[in-house]
Amino acid sequence: MTAQIDVRGKLTAELRRLTHDAAHWPLRDRRQFRNLLLDSVSSDAMPMVELLLTVHDDGRLRALPDSGASRALWDAADARLANELQSQRYLEPSVARFVAEAWVHALGPDAIPAVNVRRSTPARTVAAPLPTTRPTTTRSAQPSLSPPGVVSPSNAASIRAYKRANILIVGAAAIFALLIIGVFRSTARTVERSAQPMRPAALPVPEAMPDRTDSLVSARPENVSPSLPRELPFSVAREPVTIGEARARATDDVVLKTGRVIEGRVVTIRAQTVVIHDNLADLDFEVEKAEIERIVTSKGQVLRFSAENVPLISDDDMRTSRLNAGEFRVRYTARWGVERIECLDVAKRFAPGVRLTVRHVRGAPMLNLDFTRGAAYNAAVYADGSFESVAVAAQSLGPGGATVSSRLSGRFSRDGKLLGIVRLSALASSGEVVCDLALTMNAERVVTAP
Repeated sequence: MTAQIDVRGKLTAELRRLTHDAAHWPLRDRRQFRNLLLDSVSSDAMPMVELLLTVHDDGRLRALPDSGASRALWDAADARLANELQSQRYLEPSVARFVAEAWVHALGPDAIPAVNVRRSTPARTVAAPLPTTRPTTTRSAQPSLSPPGVVSPSNAASIRAYKRANILIVGAAAIFALLIIGVFRSTARTVERSAQPMRPAALPVPEAMPDRTDSLVSARPENVSPSLPRELPFSVAREPVTIGEARARATDDVVLKTGRVIEGRVVTIRAQTVVIHDNLADLDFEVEKAEIERIVTSKGQVLRFSAENVPLISDDDMRTSRLNAGEFRVRYTARWGVERIECLDVAKRFAPGVRLTVRHVRGAPMLNLDFTRGAAYNAAVYADGSFESVAVAAQSLGPGGATVSSRLSGRFSRDGKLLGIVRLSALASSGEVVCDLALTMNAERVVTAP
């Protein structure tokens, strides 16, 4: 008489013991947990143990109620988990019920009976087969009979093959779905391109000149159609921009967080402020450290401050009654940041342009800087002729698909000259700064506005 091995009952009892042992639960070492379960039965039960641990790996245990919940909630969770294993893991109903009840018995309250008690069956006696005598052989072959509830090696191989087949089917379905989606998107993009109107790049872009001189806002960026390509005609039809060699500087550049660059000399650095001599105004200014982004010394060294200081002063709000309108011819000189080849290309491609139209009304606090076949900037103008513009994003992408933005700052003189700084920043989609450079902008007025 052969004794029956209750594999499911032993696995259920061992699973409950391990989940109530603080040294093993929550599960820290999956391999050790699996080996402890196998120690309670035999290595032939490896497929059943893997099914139990797969439920934990898939995160299905998070849907079970708390241990203090009522019996009805745990019964509902038991049935729901068994149905999920049948529909999503393609398990047989009896195997799915065993896995669900084993986890419910292990994590639920003591009032829930064990699986081996609920599904208990009387032991059966397995009779050994009669030996067959073969005169031509020396060994008698006996068929291998496995007791009920024990997973034989052949059954384990079948389960593994079944799981591999399911994984292959799901993977093939996913690849097929991705191919269908890719074909659909490429077809949609082709249809969209064919429906777009074609504009020859050689044709000049008409410029809408305002009827009034107090029109300070250019409507060109807002009127750009979203269906046009990223590379607009003005980016290739404008005059070529040349960037001169960086001149030797004997001054310090103080870069403010607003984008303005003060060219002068750092007189002294105090606890909360920095005293700066501005060469253009020939005056000393005391600026909060929190307002300073960095200081580039005449030797090229960069000095930064921490962001713990609180700004106490603000910009001068006095406006100018000077008329700064007119047509200007612009030249650029590299200031810093063009040492890398890709950044020098950014300077040449995204410099605003060589012909500038300034629209300004006498006494107005704002002016408009409109570059021919280029970008337009709105800027605030101050009493001393200095101005600061807002940042404008370029219509085409920079190196590595980076987004390039530019902003201007500078000062108009009474003799019709403009000296300013162009800040160009190329920012990647990941947030990394690809290029941060500055160009000196020198402009002379060739036509004075009436």
